[in-house]
Amino acid sequence: MARITGIQNIKDVMDKYASSNADFFILKDDMETATVRINHKDDKDLDVFIVHKVQIAGKDRYIECLGSEDLPCPFCMGGLKPTVRIFISLYDFRDKKIKIWDRGKTEIANIASLITRYGNLNEMTYDIERHGKKGDTDTKYQMFPGKASTNDLDPREEICGPDKFILQKSAEEMTALLPQIGGATAGGYTAQGSNTGAKKMF
Repeated sequence: MARITGIQNIKDVMDKYASSNADFFILKDDMETATVRINHKDDKDLDVFIVHKVQIAGKDRYIECLGSEDLPCPFCMGGLKPTVRIFISLYDFRDKKIKIWDRGKTEIANIASLITRYGNLNEMTYDIERHGKKGDTDTKYQMFPGKASTNDLDPREEICGPDKFILQKSAEEMTALLPQIGGATAGGYTAQGSNTGAKKMF
């Protein structure tokens, strides 16, 4: 393999080949069900992020939005709408693996309701059932509380960072990416400052 030199070249390669070590939780068919143990306690322990979904080197990637920082977000200013995602860490009893379940705002509301009604998420198992055929964009999921579970939490890998599942970019890096991902460079905007820490909505 050719030797890679230069800061920007190294960053480009990291973006292209970086991927999460985690498996992803999937229910493929209508009415398919899996029993899981959720690896979060309460609302303060959830991984909810504001992100931009973009294509880098032919791959869909999430990049953390800078919108909640004091500095403006180049992606937002370039016309790329942010989205709110929840990344649920869970133990899948089907193959005994820890996985990430990537879901949108509907699931955030459902998880919040479970916490309000039952307390800490990790104190019981849940049956997750899919409602929607493969490829159905209106697929929904139901979560049914099951048996009492150990309240120990499995180790969770940090999912947000410069080379993680959710990429962190400085304002300068985001501005440089805009032409590559189809965003418009904000008129006269020059990025300043940087993003140095993962931030969650709650």
